[in-house]
Amino acid sequence: HEAPSRERGLPLAALLFQSPHGGDRDRQYPEISAEHPDTPSIGLGINDNGGFCECEDCAQANGAAGRGNNKSEVYFKWVNRVAEAVAKEFPNVYFGLLAYSQTYIPPSFPLHKNVVPVLTIDLYSCVDPDVMAKHKKTITEWSAKASVLGVWDYCWGNKYYLPRVYFNLHAEMLKFLHAHHCRAYFAENEFVNAMDGPKMYLVSRLMQDITADPDAILDDWYVRCVGRAAAPHLKAYFDACEAFYRSPEIKRTPWYASRNSVYMSYYDFSWMNAVKPGGLDAFRTPLEQAVRLASTPSEKARAERILLHFAYAEARMRLCGAEALSPE
Repeated sequence: HEAPSRERGLPLAALLFQSPHGGDRDRQYPEISAEHPDTPSIGLGINDNGGFCECEDCAQANGAAGRGNNKSEVYFKWVNRVAEAVAKEFPNVYFGLLAYSQTYIPPSFPLHKNVVPVLTIDLYSCVDPDVMAKHKKTITEWSAKASVLGVWDYCWGNKYYLPRVYFNLHAEMLKFLHAHHCRAYFAENEFVNAMDGPKMYLVSRLMQDITADPDAILDDWYVRCVGRAAAPHLKAYFDACEAFYRSPEIKRTPWYASRNSVYMSYYDFSWMNAVKPGGLDAFRTPLEQAVRLASTPSEKARAERILLHFAYAEARMRLCGAEALSPE
């Protein structure tokens, strides 16, 4: 429970910014007081649907023409004032908040050292070189404004019937974030099944050691999951999934157009239109081989469970027109 610090060189870690006490009073009066001396942090995140002041003073404070949809100047000025006032009496309290939508771009001034902005990024969107360059530029700019950063990763997999994995890209962006003082990580996902395979295991291992080799982590997972003989086939399945989400066809779908949004539109199922005729059988074949070659009962059970998940995904995609509809 140490406070995040880039000086201490802590590993990438999952942190929650909230009062440990809860209750109606905390929701109404989130200030630090003598009644809550052990509160480690306070959330100052913006509302999900905006709601910024539209007065002339605020528009001027945000720069020319209100800097469009960017409200970072007035918002972070307020955040700094709150942090400065609280830190006079409670110097070890941190303030977590989201650099989200209207506050994603950093302000023109540095933040108080106790403020931890958490950048909201769907790391998959960095599959587009221009989007990756945009996010890396913003991350670099933020690292000059804040003493420590976090990332809110929209790494949804459960909304995508075919595993939305992007292992090497995921690792590259996490390493870049860590190099730019990111020490907090949050995954927005629903982990209710095995569809994602080793995706979040890879993330958790990189949190422990950001210098680790992602390919070695994945290879170890495949062997531990289904055994050494079946592992190459399980790897082939997830490699095929990653190739699918990088394919020229996926980039022609309406879903892919959301790459410039805060997160990829997980309610737009047109991504499955990128499956070519006969493409679903190509995913199934290596999984069937993994089931056949898994040796121990536990290895075979895990391989069968992953194949079962694919059978569910396959049925849903066929019902929705995968293989039959064009990417557009």
